[in-house]
Amino acid sequence: MNNTLKVLIIAKEKDCEQINLALDKSSIKIELQTAINSDQGIIALKNKRYDCLLLEQTLLEQNLSQLINKLQLGENTFPVIVINAKENSGKLINCMPIEVIEYLQKSTILAGNLEYIIKNAIRIHATETVLKTTCHKLNNCQKILINRNRKIEQQQQEINSQKLQISQLSRQKSLFLKIISHELRTPMNSIIGFSQLLLHDKSHSLNQEQADMINRILTNSKHLLMLLNQMIDYTKIHTGKLKLKPEIFNLSNLVDQTVREIKILAKAKNLSLLFNVELENKLIVNDRLKLEKILINLLSNAVKFTESGGIFLHIAETSKKQLTITVKDTGIGINKQKLPEIFVPFTQVEQGNTRKYSGVGIGLATIEGLVKIMGGKIYIQSQIGLGTKIQIVLPLNMKFSENLFNKVEDQIIEDIQIIKQPSNMVIGNCYHLKQG
Repeated sequence: MNNTLKVLIIAKEKDCEQINLALDKSSIKIELQTAINSDQGIIALKNKRYDCLLLEQTLLEQNLSQLINKLQLGENTFPVIVINAKENSGKLINCMPIEVIEYLQKSTILAGNLEYIIKNAIRIHATETVLKTTCHKLNNCQKILINRNRKIEQQQQEINSQKLQISQLSRQKSLFLKIISHELRTPMNSIIGFSQLLLHDKSHSLNQEQADMINRILTNSKHLLMLLNQMIDYTKIHTGKLKLKPEIFNLSNLVDQTVREIKILAKAKNLSLLFNVELENKLIVNDRLKLEKILINLLSNAVKFTESGGIFLHIAETSKKQLTITVKDTGIGINKQKLPEIFVPFTQVEQGNTRKYSGVGIGLATIEGLVKIMGGKIYIQSQIGLGTKIQIVLPLNMKFSENLFNKVEDQIIEDIQIIKQPSNMVIGNCYHLKQG
């Protein structure tokens, strides 16, 4: 590493000799280059890089503008020390558009402190250079941060605007679904009611073809009514308007009733529909209507996507006082990668490019929403060509008020009369329900 300092002196010949003499016995290696006028100094600055410049003020004043331009150009910057003869001449230097580290009087050159002044000027200049570079980088970083913050703020505003639009669209969609569902459900109930009247009216004899047509109207109307109810439930779930209404009821009776309804759909496709209920006590405390909706959606969905074979429903009570509802089918199955999509509303996962199966695509989305509200979980397994298994785990008994408990006495007595249990078992079952 070369530690020799390159110093340029632009001064009168006499002053150059005086500076040479003062630095002759310096403790550091100094390579001196002298110029006795501004023109020589400008040439020297063009040909070489220097660590420090000693400049006599009188020469600076003679060719000020040209010398200053040279000092301000180029990447090679160095400290400037101005030598003057008068004590107050530093005022002129302070007004000049060049950076002067130090100025000294000619009399101090003989005092032996010139070496210290040069080293100190170089050190100050190096520190200031680092400081300027750091400040420049900091300023650039600050500008970058300001620009990024502006972009982030702009993006945040766009996100907020999009959120607002999505929220408004969601509300409009929910309102639209609600209006359409309610408006369609009323005439659909009328169609179902009149169809049933025609079928059961003994005053008018129907031939087999007419009866088949009315049965077809009734079946399709019930299916459409189920879709409308799905849309209403989905709207209530996603607007937070669906509330739990626990009651005590016989789960076996509910399952039997639901399966009988779905068997009509299964029979139309020559599918078997079997079920099994394993409960210690068939009376449970739960939301009957929502459990019914879950069962209807699960079974109708299984029937829809099963072309041959059948569906099996199994309901059991676990040791943790939970209710498991399992539906297995021998349907088309679902690709493993597509499983997360089945709970996306208004979506139907299919294997082809055409929509083969009817429906609005909210059956499973409705089930998922109901299960979450009821504090349960849903699991699904599927394999293409082999079928699908969906299992739902729910709390067996929900919390209910004393008023509800008092209202179930007739139901308990009715159930006991059917199963003919001893009176001491009545108290046991009653206590278990109350503690549930």
